[in-house]
Amino acid sequence: MSLSPLIVAAQTAHTATVIWLHGLNNSSAGFAYLPEELGDHFPYVKWVLPDAPFRDMTFAGGFPMRAWFDVGTKDEDRKGMLESVETVNSLVRNETKHGIDSDRVVVGGFSQGCVISLLSGLRLEHKLAGIVGYSGWVALKNETEKAASEANKNTPFLIAHGTEDPVVQYKLAKESVKELRALNYTVTFKTYQGLKHEVSSDEVKLLAQFLKKVIPP
Repeated sequence: MSLSPLIVAAQTAHTATVIWLHGLNNSSAGFAYLPEELGDHFPYVKWVLPDAPFRDMTFAGGFPMRAWFDVGTKDEDRKGMLESVETVNSLVRNETKHGIDSDRVVVGGFSQGCVISLLSGLRLEHKLAGIVGYSGWVALKNETEKAASEANKNTPFLIAHGTEDPVVQYKLAKESVKELRALNYTVTFKTYQGLKHEVSSDEVKLLAQFLKKVIPP
């Protein structure tokens, strides 16, 4: 189980929510700057930043790290990935219980968080406002078409990736976008020349532009 998420309340009447997932060996604190930088532009938005649980990481010889799924196994950690998708599902469900329609919720993330946000967009039965994925990929590809729900067929996806990413190769993002578009998902794909495995200031601006479109006041 993950810990209680970092929550930054809306500054005014709460009418929309952004759920943002961090990457491997990071935490919610690593992205606390997002609501700090964007909060004034979106005073009606509540920010929910969950922490991944500690998992014994195969690639690190079993050393525990905060992670949404294991890395370094022969096959993808399907169990860990789907557990994390369920974490997102529960967070979205919690918003709806408190009066926020799911189509006023954006789910996004970086790296491993991107993987889970994209899987969530594909698999959740909740209609979301938008899905954001930075520096990640579409996992469990052999299941995508069969497992995808209809709820977010028309939900906009925003995917961004740096060409010099040494952790998650840029080609994985291109392949993921191609796959999503082949399944008729609406995807905006932004390439950042020279960017490594990080979120740039331009990507924060891009996120703000996306939020203005999908969760306007």
